[in-house]
Amino acid sequence: MTKDIGAPPQFGALIGDHTQTGNNISLGPGVAIGRHTRINSGVTLAIRTVPDHSVVTAPHTGEAKVHSRRPARDPVGGDL
Repeated sequence: MTKDIGAPPQFGALIGDHTQTGNNISLGPGVAIGRHTRINSGVTLAIRTVPDHSVVTAPHTGEAKVHSRRPARDPVGGDL
């Protein structure tokens, strides 16, 4: 049996640590959400990856927008 390399992934979505999601979001199969990411309410994602420390919004459009945000600093001096 051979596997097609271009075949879609066979898992649901992966959500990184410390990710915040709003209500009524929809994630397509194979979506990977980075750590420390915020997804606003009403977002539908079919893209494959969202980088760490991002904000995903969909302000009254059918197209989600991904914005990078600066990582928070730990009071001890490291990134969270």
